Amino acid sequence: MKNPRSLSRISAAFALGLLSLAASAQSINSFTVVNADSDKDISTFNGSGTVSLATAKRINVRANASGAASVVFTEGGATSAESVAPFAFKGDKNGDYYAWSPKPGTYTITAKPFSSSGNAGTPATLKLKVVAGGGGNPDPDPDPNPGPITYKYELMLGHDGHPDSDDNLAQLAGYVAAKRAADKAGSRVKVVGMVYGDTTDDRQNGMLNGGDSNDKKGQANYAFFKKFGMPALKSLGLNTFYDVVKSNYNFDAKSLSQMTIGGAALAERVRDAIGSTTRVVYSAGGGMNTGAEAIGWLRNQGYSDVQIKSHFVIVQHSKWNWDNATESKARNLAGSFTISIEDQNPYSGIGKVPSKVSSSRTSEAFAKAWSVGMGSTSSGISNLDIRKDASDAGSHHFASNISKLEANWGTRNDPNGKRVTYKEYTTSVMNEQLN
Repeated sequence: MKNPRSLSRISAAFALGLLSLAASAQSINSFTVVNADSDKDISTFNGSGTVSLATAKRINVRANASGAASVVFTEGGATSAESVAPFAFKGDKNGDYYAWSPKPGTYTITAKPFSSSGNAGTPATLKLKVVAGGGGNPDPDPDPNPGPITYKYELMLGHDGHPDSDDNLAQLAGYVAAKRAADKAGSRVKVVGMVYGDTTDDRQNGMLNGGDSNDKKGQANYAFFKKFGMPALKSLGLNTFYDVVKSNYNFDAKSLSQMTIGGAALAERVRDAIGSTTRVVYSAGGGMNTGAEAIGWLRNQGYSDVQIKSHFVIVQHSKWNWDNATESKARNLAGSFTISIEDQNPYSGIGKVPSKVSSSRTSEAFAKAWSVGMGSTSSGISNLDIRKDASDAGSHHFASNISKLEANWGTRNDPNGKRVTYKEYTTSVMNEQLN
């Protein structure tokens, strides 16, 4: 009979062998650089490779893995994870690759695979050299009259939340206005998120712990947004929110980590749009500090105002928001990047909104939020003011109107001066969209 201790050692060694096999069962076989606009593969590399920006300005990198349930990427001190194939360095949605617009240089990307039980496989590294390129192969049959570019538009919507409660209805009506336009425009218009709390630092602070009557209203509006607004908008498909109430703005940021999450997200979208057929629009239903943050960061990254203006615009309607909800530094930064439309109060302001909305046309959660905002249903929120006003939604309606947007793209005007005439967002339009 063998020594029990020897059997124990053999069993332990066998178990360790199984664990070793489990750890090595998941591996990274290669890396593929992908054109993020067409979602088509460009080149596959092992260890190192070179890609030219003449081939594609917006790319992504896919880790080609075997037996992996997830992959963790690291590059330049930053870490990200993908738990669903394809395992994309900059992420994807069902194979629609998110864009990365790297500057020329060398990037070291490490991918580490993991099994569903958390066992780690052997990491692999790609040293990717990105070069500017000389324009690639010439078109053998160039079009002598290429015509205008057909742009796609990414919309980020913003609201301040303090002190007036008009945001409570405007965030609801404004998203629906943009959503209806996006539905009609197909892939040309996409709402990519909503910023809440885009106002001055002192007003943000008041929404958290201020004491005067306006601060209390702001606190109640913030509570409405979290309790009713977000669930209503999520029920209609908006799932990305940037709550910046607890953040301070940085208009001279050198890195994305120095900014509010809204400003950083907007800045990345504009950066990735530059040089492509995508344009980014920030519709300022409140202040435009988020847009100014993005502009400051892009300038610090070396992008020119011409480059930024070709792919980014701020839409803003309210002179009050310009004067009171936007920091002075932000006004100096953002003014020349802004399409200022006339105040929307006469068309969608106090007394102009529908008293009820159809739950079948919107959703049960949306209809409930609207009823609370109108004062027809109890909110359970202290100090919630009722203001039957959706005027800030007029900016969102304009921002999703491609023909108006493109007609005025090159007309950035002084927010203190003459504003673009826009009378299209009315009570009848809201009724048609919400009922």
